[in-house]
Amino acid sequence: NFINSSNFLKLFTEQKNVPHELLSTRFLNVNNAFVNLFFHHQFSVSQALAVSVLLFIIYIIVSRRFKVPYFIHMNAASVFLFIVFFAFLQTPRHIHYFTPIYLSFSLVLAYLLSLLTRFKKWGVIVLAILLFIYLRSNLYNLPFFAPEGNGQINHAQRVAKFIGSKVGKDPYNIATWPVYFTEDNYIYFLNLQGQAPADRKKLEITDQLIVLCGEEPCLVENSPSWNISMFGPAKIDTMWEIEGIKVYKLLHK
Repeated sequence: NFINSSNFLKLFTEQKNVPHELLSTRFLNVNNAFVNLFFHHQFSVSQALAVSVLLFIIYIIVSRRFKVPYFIHMNAASVFLFIVFFAFLQTPRHIHYFTPIYLSFSLVLAYLLSLLTRFKKWGVIVLAILLFIYLRSNLYNLPFFAPEGNGQINHAQRVAKFIGSKVGKDPYNIATWPVYFTEDNYIYFLNLQGQAPADRKKLEITDQLIVLCGEEPCLVENSPSWNISMFGPAKIDTMWEIEGIKVYKLLHK
């Protein structure tokens, strides 16, 4: 029944747990996300747009002055079309979604920078200055220069301990919102604490549901997520907040 083709078309027509945005806004946000990820620098939306427009203008000028290889044109078109079509998608913008164009963009940028060497002395000096500024601004942003990690393991352990203190020895179900916000790291430590939740795969339903919300708005009542709605009609009993995570306790209506 052309399931894969149908699902691909739905990417452009159905909204998937993301706020409704104008196409122009989505385009600017996609461009901003890619520029920030590639250059490893926090540009604003307008700054990222300025970077992209500047590179586009430089590329047009270079294309008119030099005989740019067809292969470079193909990769430049790949980057441009990817960002444009990505703006049409009604889905969250995960980092790994940009992977297909990292290499293409790197190749095009490297080609543009290599043209500076054709201007011999001054071109090499300008290239060296640009690389020095970039490396100087990003050197200490590299992960292996960071004094500590971001503490995801300790975070999961602390949140699991907090949940354990609220559920005690009573059976409970657990779920997360949004659907791509995983619960496995918290369940791991809950298991070590001897407070494993009910097995969702076996459709085990208890008297209480713990929902961890990592992103607003927290759709925990009448939720579109099956992991939450399988608990049945429910009402919020209590809400706590720990380390940026909202923890909801739901009871049956």
